[in-house]
Amino acid sequence: MDVLQVANEIYSETGMLPDKIITDKKEEVRFEKKDYHLLRKGKINEETYIDNNLIM
Repeated sequence: MDVLQVANEIYSETGMLPDKIITDKKEEVRFEKKDYHLLRKGKINEETYIDNNLIM
């Protein structure tokens, strides 16, 4: 399941974004509302979003 799909499902059910999610590659990715909207609108792609928001 991709990052955007997970975030969209959580957002639609709760009205809130998760603090972080773990990708299929076991990467922890934080969520910020501003960046999420860029991802959702297609202004950045998922790979860029993950690279920019990876929790080390």
